[in-house]
Amino acid sequence: MKKHILFHHVWHFIVLAFIITNISIAQPMPGGDAPPISPGKHFLHVATAGNSTSNWTTIDNPNTNGNPDAKLFIAHNWNGSGSGVYNDHVSGLWYDGSNWTIFNEDAGIVPVVENSAYHILVADESQSTVFQHIADAGNIISNWTVLSHPELDGNPDARILVTQILISSAGNTYNNHEIGVWYNGAQWAIFNQDLAGMPVGASFNVLVLSDDNSLLQTAVSGNIAGATTQIDNPALNNNPDAIVYVTQNWNGGGLGGVYNTSKVSTYYSASSHKWTIYNEDVLGMVENSKYNVYFGSPSFVHHTQAANISSDLTYFDNPLVNRDNNAMVFALHNWNPFGSGTSVYDVKLGVFHYSNNFWGVFSQDASSMPEGIYFNVAVAPKSDSAFLHTTSASNILSNYTTLDNPLLNGNPNAKILVQSQYVSSYNNVNVGLWYNGSKWTIFNEDVSAMAEGKDFNVWLLDNDKSFVHNVDSASLSLQNSYTIFDNPLTNNNPDANILVTQLLNGGDYFDHVLGVWYYDVIQKWILYTEDATPFFNGLKFNVYVSNSMGIPTSVEEENNPTAVNNFELQQNYPNPFNPTTQIRFSLAEQSQVTLKVYNILGKEIATLVNDVQSSGVHEVSFNGSGLASGVYFYTLQAGKFTETRKMILVK
Repeated sequence: MKKHILFHHVWHFIVLAFIITNISIAQPMPGGDAPPISPGKHFLHVATAGNSTSNWTTIDNPNTNGNPDAKLFIAHNWNGSGSGVYNDHVSGLWYDGSNWTIFNEDAGIVPVVENSAYHILVADESQSTVFQHIADAGNIISNWTVLSHPELDGNPDARILVTQILISSAGNTYNNHEIGVWYNGAQWAIFNQDLAGMPVGASFNVLVLSDDNSLLQTAVSGNIAGATTQIDNPALNNNPDAIVYVTQNWNGGGLGGVYNTSKVSTYYSASSHKWTIYNEDVLGMVENSKYNVYFGSPSFVHHTQAANISSDLTYFDNPLVNRDNNAMVFALHNWNPFGSGTSVYDVKLGVFHYSNNFWGVFSQDASSMPEGIYFNVAVAPKSDSAFLHTTSASNILSNYTTLDNPLLNGNPNAKILVQSQYVSSYNNVNVGLWYNGSKWTIFNEDVSAMAEGKDFNVWLLDNDKSFVHNVDSASLSLQNSYTIFDNPLTNNNPDANILVTQLLNGGDYFDHVLGVWYYDVIQKWILYTEDATPFFNGLKFNVYVSNSMGIPTSVEEENNPTAVNNFELQQNYPNPFNPTTQIRFSLAEQSQVTLKVYNILGKEIATLVNDVQSSGVHEVSFNGSGLASGVYFYTLQAGKFTETRKMILVK
């Protein structure tokens, strides 16, 4: 690697916080309490003989005990307790004066099934749009009650999570009917699936979901098996500890809907390594029925507190990564989440799987982790785009280690994040990325020799959620130790969850710890040096906005501009065909893709795609001229995702 260091400014001011509070442009002061960071507390409740009485089971959790105002959401997990039992009853929530309970809505006293398990979400109202809705004469029409909310009205693509509750002020009205939501052309409504009249006083907790932690699942022939529809999402696949919630959506996206009157629940399949939605009464899953699925956020801001600090480590509790040694976790210091400034943290960071239970962020120099520090945290999906790289004699040269991955090789425009992970040793060095003409490398910013046995999480980013930031005079207009991001993903977006990695190509070395903060006066995010060293023109950084819906970049996506959450292979059309047909597939992220056609004997007939494809919706044409009439199969492989469908050529 070319080793030219422009120069390092070593202007050690007293502390960055002093500068922040003394520059001429007013800025938020460090300090002050921030609201809770988690989008919500998640946990699993199991009904046992010890916590169940009559038709209810008592929830005992510090996040809910003694908190009558808590907004809870529940979902039955068939095998969450390991026993796999059904509780085919409509469930509701009730506060008994000291604890929340889950109860069966049946008119008679029907006991809760022992060992039935429930996912519990305690919504964080400071970070989520959550409210209670009571059905009354003014909003009830037949079997439904109209919701009126500015985030929902006129928004057919909204995704909503709903749980029934009993509110004493509403008369403790039972509504023993499986519910769903539907869009009437102008507003969303909660309805009884069996078309029974909605009673006055029926009450509900309502949570408006965001795209980064939810999806719309449609039951189609390719994912239906008996009473189930299988979810295929990289955040949930191979993740039995995920916490999943489901609400039926009669006409997701405002499109035509179908009824599924069965009570639905979720379970994790150990054979397919995927989560499924199933009918508790074991009746066949209704084709084209739709479901809002919430699975927690793969990105969040973590706040260090005495309760989560252990020496040089702070650990976080997130169901998407707990007990998952192979999770790909990334972190960056965020100085002022939610408008509350804290203090500088000029320490190199790493991530670590703590006690085989929780992931955490630690200080590479082994200094004690202070309270009151915030970190942006993002978890990469379980796919080939994220992997663990370990340095060895075979991949080290001087101060860098070479990455060898088909998604990165020969791809100079790849945008990549790198995070040091502690597996067996510390790597107390700032690192960056460099493309050597054919492959990407991770290099030590201080130009020290790269040691063997160092581990790094590596993540190839989606183009529509990332960008390259170039430091120039305009970006340094506020102050030289700040460089301003000016991008649609981050502008006017104080909740953006940002992560960065330095990019050497066309730039230079910059051996300094970095952090981000949001400046509300200009409504832009700022990348800053924790030790107040000035940036200089020409530096480059890969920037990822982990909680962004993304900016469509592909012409292929212009008819479907929303972010794609799933890998999917669709049925070809027309089918049967003669002689050409179209095959469409969706990629949740950039992937190495092959799409091949086989005859009924399994012989390969054609390779339609064999290269790296961007995230989004893609379509290719297949021409069967020269082939005999009959049945053919086409198989899509994208990373770890594989699916095969059948098509018929008729001449």
